[in-house]
Amino acid sequence: MVNHKFGCEYSMSFHKVNVDDSDLLSKFKCEYPAIEHFIQNKSVESKNDVSYIFVDDENNTIMAFCAISCTGISVTACDENDEEYITSIPTIEIGYFAVDEGYRSLKWDETSNKYETLSRAFFLFMIEYIKTISIDCVGATHICLYAVPKAVSFYKRCGFECFKDFMNPDEVPFLKNCIPMFYEIDK
Repeated sequence: MVNHKFGCEYSMSFHKVNVDDSDLLSKFKCEYPAIEHFIQNKSVESKNDVSYIFVDDENNTIMAFCAISCTGISVTACDENDEEYITSIPTIEIGYFAVDEGYRSLKWDETSNKYETLSRAFFLFMIEYIKTISIDCVGATHICLYAVPKAVSFYKRCGFECFKDFMNPDEVPFLKNCIPMFYEIDK
């Protein structure tokens, strides 16, 4: 795929991570050591999610990374007798999303505002890709993620909302201080 839309012409490709990508993955740099460690050392062998990369084909470098998996959002619902119960909404989780530090702050073009970046373009592409998977393959109705606090406004601009009061976020030590967010998939 050639990207002419974002002010820079990149000959780039998008694909599922495989063992042949190990060398590329080892060079990926981002500001979060835990995410960088997962990408560089665990993403190829991970059994809990499926990872994808955007590759700048000219420079043979990873521009962005995303790992997704199936999950559910636990919610409290009421039956016909107003009795509360816990149920699950089918969801695709974005476990990791990161843009290499060399591409993160690039804008779409000279007229772009500060929010129209390659990072946003990569993320919105992933949302569309996840929608296709959901509609064609698994029937999920939502996308969720756990945002580091400084990324919450980025995800809100991409259509995500913070979990409502009735949703119960996961309690995993790795997610400490992260903000649970969701996006409702239009079918």
